[in-house]
Amino acid sequence: MTDDATTTVSLLHPMLDTHGPGWVESRSSKPVVGVSSGLSALFVDCAGPGTRVALVTDPASRLTYSLFHLLDVLGGVWLTRASDGSLRRAVTLEPVRSPAHGLGVTEDGYPLPQDEAPSSVRLDEGRTVDPDAVPWTQLAVVTHHRARAEARLGGTLERLVEALAPGTRTLWGTTEPATTVWDRDFFTAAARSRMPSETRFHVAGGDASGPRYRGWVRIARSDDGVIEETRIVVTGAVAPGVVADALADVAGRQQVLLATAWSMSGRADGTVSAHDRVAPQPLAAVVGARSVRGMQLDVEGLVRRVGGRVLGSSRTPSVLVSFDEGPAGDAEVGAGAGAGAGAVDGAAAAARWHRFADAVEVVGADEILAAMTPPGVHRAS
Repeated sequence: MTDDATTTVSLLHPMLDTHGPGWVESRSSKPVVGVSSGLSALFVDCAGPGTRVALVTDPASRLTYSLFHLLDVLGGVWLTRASDGSLRRAVTLEPVRSPAHGLGVTEDGYPLPQDEAPSSVRLDEGRTVDPDAVPWTQLAVVTHHRARAEARLGGTLERLVEALAPGTRTLWGTTEPATTVWDRDFFTAAARSRMPSETRFHVAGGDASGPRYRGWVRIARSDDGVIEETRIVVTGAVAPGVVADALADVAGRQQVLLATAWSMSGRADGTVSAHDRVAPQPLAAVVGARSVRGMQLDVEGLVRRVGGRVLGSSRTPSVLVSFDEGPAGDAEVGAGAGAGAGAVDGAAAAARWHRFADAVEVVGADEILAAMTPPGVHRAS
């Protein structure tokens, strides 16, 4: 005998712990949390309806560089829960009442009044210096490829790793930990097979001494080609001049729209602590030829005011801006060729930020954002 009746079964995602209208909470007790297959699936499920994720961990837990930035991109938040049940926003350390409050909404999903919403200001209470911190160099490079069958992706990652972490064995994948051995052609084929959807691949590399870098590569369609965004953090001391030269090398080989390099500090394994107290410092930036043309940027004037050098031909120039050296090329005290990118004293840091502000004033903040994502970029729905 057959039974034609059907039963509807409603299952919650296994990574979901509590939820409300427009938000979900996912808890983890792992010491290091990355973009696992479970979390990745949760993000995909939540991205469609615009649901935001509050990731709640122990105060001592750390996030991988990829997960830390992915949460920010998706409008999520990282919270920590102490043994007494109290919640704080990671990094800012601001106390919050609930996961929903941490996301800036009520339990019913309505936006909180401005005077009740969490702040982005960091608190000093409970913040300590990490004795295990090492220098970090954080890089972000946005390149454009024409829509051609012979286009190959991954070149930016290869050049940066070769310059800043030589001898590193690279692994990549759609989740963490990345397990596929790097092959540029295989990487390109995988990205092409997922078009026209936007894809984010996680990358990591190390050598016999341990991890050397972590990050991700985002691939998206544009009206006339493909946008490739490469973001990595390299652990260990790297001289600022080497970082600037690496960006210049990439600009000479790829159609760079915009590239930036920052110094900071963190764990040697490329993970982020909830109690991080070190703000990044600007090192260098490249404004590519396509962006220079679009902005009608006076590259010579920018170099005279801020420092750096013009790259490429006079007809289609790019510009490398060095925040570590002034217009006259004098290196900052405490940040010379022998110093790591994460080692910088207060005077040098202030000088870097002053030059950064000058560069933003010359180029324009809106123009910088436009350079990173030109018109016609298609994002995954």
